[in-house]
Amino acid sequence: MVFRQFQINLVIRIVLLTATIAVTVYLFVNTSIRATPLFLIGATLLQVYALMRYVMKTNRDLARFFQSIRYADFSQSFTDEGRGKIYGELTQTLNDIIKAFQRERIEKEEHYLYLQTVVEHIGIALISFDQSGRVSLINRAAKRLLKVPRLGNVHVLERVSPPLVQTLLNLKPGHRDLVKIEINNEPMQLAVYATELRMRGHAYTLASIQN
Repeated sequence: MVFRQFQINLVIRIVLLTATIAVTVYLFVNTSIRATPLFLIGATLLQVYALMRYVMKTNRDLARFFQSIRYADFSQSFTDEGRGKIYGELTQTLNDIIKAFQRERIEKEEHYLYLQTVVEHIGIALISFDQSGRVSLINRAAKRLLKVPRLGNVHVLERVSPPLVQTLLNLKPGHRDLVKIEINNEPMQLAVYATELRMRGHAYTLASIQN
C-alpha cells in the first residue's frame, strides 16, 4: 500500500512537470508575453530539482535498507525529514521492518544463550565437529573429562588417545561404541554416541561421551 502511494505521488509529480513544460512551450510559441513563460521556466527547474531530490532520497533510503538486511545491520533508522505523509509512511514501514528483524535477532540470541547455558551445565560430555574435525562446540563436562582447556579440532586429541579420535571420526550417526583410553595414567572406558546435525547445508557430528 505504501509503495503504491509512493508510485502515485511520483506519477503526480511527473504529470505536473510535464504540464508545466507544455504550458511554457505553448506560451513561448503562441504569445508575446515573456514574463509568464520565464516564471514557468523557473517553476519547471524547481520541479525538476524537487523530483530528483525526492527520487534520489528514496533510492538512498531503499539502498541503505537493503544493505542493512544483507549485512544484518539492524541499527539503521529512517526519517521522513518533513517530506510529507506518503514519505513518512514509507519510512515508518522501513523502520517497522528493521524493528521486526531486531526482535527476531534478540529472540534468537536469547534462545542461543539459553541452549548454551544448558549445554555447559549438563553432566554429559558433548563435542560437535564438522567433517574436517573442526570443533564448533565443546562443553565443560567434555573439557573436564578429556583434561583439555580448549579444543579447536578433534585431531588434537591424538595426544590424548588416537583410538578415541578414530572412534569420533568414524562412528556412524545413531551408533554407539566403547573405547578404552588412559589419561594421566588413569585408565577409562568411554561410551561414545554420535548423531548427525545439518545446519545451512553443512553436516556436523554431535558426540556424547560418558565414562
